[in-house]
Amino acid sequence: MKKIFSTLLLCLGLYASANAQAVVMFQALPSTQEDLSAQANKNLTTKLTAAMTRNSAAAGGNACVFGIEPIVTVTNMEASQGTMQTVTLCQGELTLVAKNIVDGAQYHSVTIPLKGTVTGGEDKAMLEMIANIKPTDSQFTKFVRVAREKIQDYYANNCAAIMSKAQMLYDGAEYELCAAYLAAISEALPCFDQASQLLTLCLQNMGKDPQIVEVERVVEKPVIVEKVIEKPVVVEVPVEVPAPAPTPAPAPAAKPAKAQIVVSNGEIEFDIISVKGSWKNGRVEINTVFTNELDNRDGLYIAAKTCIDNNGADISSKFYTREDSKYSYYTSAPFGVERKHTFYILRQKEKTPRFDYLDLEIGDTKVVIRDMFVDWSE
Repeated sequence: MKKIFSTLLLCLGLYASANAQAVVMFQALPSTQEDLSAQANKNLTTKLTAAMTRNSAAAGGNACVFGIEPIVTVTNMEASQGTMQTVTLCQGELTLVAKNIVDGAQYHSVTIPLKGTVTGGEDKAMLEMIANIKPTDSQFTKFVRVAREKIQDYYANNCAAIMSKAQMLYDGAEYELCAAYLAAISEALPCFDQASQLLTLCLQNMGKDPQIVEVERVVEKPVIVEKVIEKPVVVEVPVEVPAPAPTPAPAPAAKPAKAQIVVSNGEIEFDIISVKGSWKNGRVEINTVFTNELDNRDGLYIAAKTCIDNNGADISSKFYTREDSKYSYYTSAPFGVERKHTFYILRQKEKTPRFDYLDLEIGDTKVVIRDMFVDWSE
């Protein structure tokens, strides 16, 4: 039955995993918000589709019951009149909801901060804020993973109700949608056999024969070999000494995962360029870049606060704002201009591979960094 179920899913164009359960795929649903322009809605759908594609989670075709519904909330819209043109800052949040478009069940949600600064009015600033959504953001990867887990849990706890809804879809001749609705039922669930039977009926009504798709019979004809008696012939075979196998080149070192960064507000934009460890100097250099997003200031105080290594030890006393000072200091930061700054973790007596937690302050903004890996290759 497990093999048949996998074959049925492949017939429907769904990807079946080793445990005969289809990998859940999502379609990016358009926003239903009336205050979102048609162009902004289109751009948002394109961004979400790109994010799902990058995480191998984008559904192909129309037979998909799992969708990602976006909700855009504007938290701040400010316009500043320059000498020539108006500069508008738009800040907001993007809430993603993983849901079932058949029964309306909601499985998981996440909120991602957004911002955009542009020369022009509010509509243009809104488009810029959506354009700044990065499909490569690790939050999309985590969202897909958790949503899939929540869907599996939901199906495990609502097996009877799901089969009842699937039967209604089948009775309404929604065969392809019915099959997609059953795709997340795993072999471990008590309704697995019932789902397999209903999937078979869906295929038959879609004009596909599961028996033909499932297996191809191979019949081998017997081969008659005449017995031939030959005289033994002694042949001298030279012994060849095999050449030594070439030493394989060392595999390149795996690139460490990107640290998780959370910024407390939209007053700055912050990122890590590199994290370099120097065993000779006994220190770690955290090379960062930040941008001041407020036009009513031209400088900021920077301070290193907390540092916890991969063993859970608090080494905040070694976390320095500058190479020669642990204390906060003031630096120029004009509006919209990228500034680079290096933080230091000093007095390192071993090559710590990862720091579990750091936090620092730039102006009134708190930056939290988790799972920061160190490159000790130099």
